[in-house]
Amino acid sequence: QRLAVRCLAAGKQYCESFLEEIMSSRKACLQALDGMSGQNELEVANAEGAFYLFLKLHCKHPPLEIVKYLVEQHRVAVVPGVAFGDKSACSLRVSYGALNGPLVSEGIHRLRSGIVDVLNRGSLR
Repeated sequence: QRLAVRCLAAGKQYCESFLEEIMSSRKACLQALDGMSGQNELEVANAEGAFYLFLKLHCKHPPLEIVKYLVEQHRVAVVPGVAFGDKSACSLRVSYGALNGPLVSEGIHRLRSGIVDVLNRGSLR
């Protein structure tokens, strides 16, 4: 309850101070992934106003194997879409809201490299 009172006291200005950086991070992520979605192997769902991206990969690898592979081989963490109710395809949620410019650039570079790797591999083991 004390935290709620402090949040209300901080007001809208506190949140607004982060919006520019979050929007900059979002733009960098979308730009980095933009060229990949033209290959019909990756879709980036439009999540306006969010601090994450939802990616759908067109591949036969199970989402949990992809998540494990990305963490172990490319040092980037994502969450399988099934954790958010998406059971239709291989999807991943990529959060960027807690990262600043240099970390976003490094992370999205690792993610992009990892996705290319995943899409080109017959096996992730």
